[in-house]
Amino acid sequence: MRRFEIKALLLSIAIISLVSLVGVSGNHRTSRGRVMAQATSSSAFAALRPVGAATGWGRVVVRDRDLPSGQQRTVQVWLYGMEPRAEYRITIDDVEIGTIKTRSSGSGVLKLQNTGRGHDPVPADLPPVDLLETAIVYDRDSAPTLEGTFSVNGHPGGETTYEEEISLVDVTGGDAAGAAEVEMRDGGHQEFRTHATGLDPQIGYSVIVDGLTVATVTADDQGQARLQLEHPDDENPLPPELVPVSKIGTVEWWISGGDLLLSGSFTGASRCERFTGTVTEVTEDGFSIETETGSITVVTDSDTEWDDFGDHELAVGDKLKVEGCWDGEFFIAHKVELKDANGEESCFKLVGVIGNVSGENFVLDTDEGSIPVVTTDDTKWDDFGDHDLAIGDKVKVKGCWDGDIFVAREVKLLNHDEEEDCTKYVGNVTEGDDRRFTLGNGARSIMVVTTGETMWLEFEGHELAIGDKVKVDGCWEGEVFVAKKVKLKKPA
Repeated sequence: MRRFEIKALLLSIAIISLVSLVGVSGNHRTSRGRVMAQATSSSAFAALRPVGAATGWGRVVVRDRDLPSGQQRTVQVWLYGMEPRAEYRITIDDVEIGTIKTRSSGSGVLKLQNTGRGHDPVPADLPPVDLLETAIVYDRDSAPTLEGTFSVNGHPGGETTYEEEISLVDVTGGDAAGAAEVEMRDGGHQEFRTHATGLDPQIGYSVIVDGLTVATVTADDQGQARLQLEHPDDENPLPPELVPVSKIGTVEWWISGGDLLLSGSFTGASRCERFTGTVTEVTEDGFSIETETGSITVVTDSDTEWDDFGDHELAVGDKLKVEGCWDGEFFIAHKVELKDANGEESCFKLVGVIGNVSGENFVLDTDEGSIPVVTTDDTKWDDFGDHDLAIGDKVKVKGCWDGDIFVAREVKLLNHDEEEDCTKYVGNVTEGDDRRFTLGNGARSIMVVTTGETMWLEFEGHELAIGDKVKVDGCWEGEVFVAKKVKLKKPA
């Protein structure tokens, strides 16, 4: 962070004098340093449904991705509403895929990948994606429990650009369970899907998304119900209020005319994140970057945005900030930003209190010192309503440095007691299970909720238990903290 020791008077003068300069500078570069090859993929999907009187459901995805470095094959299986802490065996077209041991919530995940670190390989005799037919899940007695038929490219619209899946928790403490998923694909196609089990048969339930009732569904004789809405679609259209689906927050199932039963919240993170690091290798289809958590292989394509590169060619030793999404072992970059030589980001966010105001420009008092902020016609003002910017306001500012002036892209008005939405906590588990637990960190107690996308690190062979010391990385959703990652802190 840059530190300033500029007196308030000089700061005000600097702001006023630079307003016209910044307004016409236009030097926020997005030029590309190089054009990379684009990766393609094909997928097959199978929805797993109960066999006979069995309960639960699931989903299987087989994806073949043709990367410039070779083909990457991935198989993922998700199970929900199954017997807790039970072992299930999965086959695809009589090929043994593997086993899943469910958690206390009755859910479980299996991932295979032929080039993935930490994953078992995909069986060599598994047929190609376009020839897959049937997936079957067997219980401990080798009885078929779930079954599903594959459809190739079952989701119209091309490559998936965003997806996230979450678990829905029974807020009554009962045996009901659910899941919800959102997906966006190239071409504008979007989907919202939700399922539930452990319901009362033949009873109606209202599905409410971000306060909007989107449908009423009736549980079948096995106590299960499903809903799928799409955009564009004439038969089951997504309400316009829920487009884009990446902005969907809370999903709830209510007993019709009764009480709340299931609830869960999307993090908006999908399998996507951002990180900073130093380039260690440049390849034809991307680069390798060393970060605080280790080396990451990054794939770039024709849609990757390159910020602040100018005429600079990507090179070993460059310090970058990378944003994108994981696809197995590879990180697909949506945006690559070149950082200053001293490692400081040219664009990031600041939080502080307004110390001086000159029109719509201001001085922001932060923990690092006083920083002059300039706004432009393109600056977005969030949560201000009829409120005029004033000395003493607490704000969060997103923007970029232009010399010693910070040019704001977005200014958000905060309450003085409002915390950052996303952060990390370290503490001990005081109660709960792997779906929802309380974390005590000395200063406060935090209610943590996990989802189907939560990453569990260093938990090999260990179930979350009271007394465990963990580090939780996630975001606040109202009064609960939704975990992206939970890492077990093992005793030294």
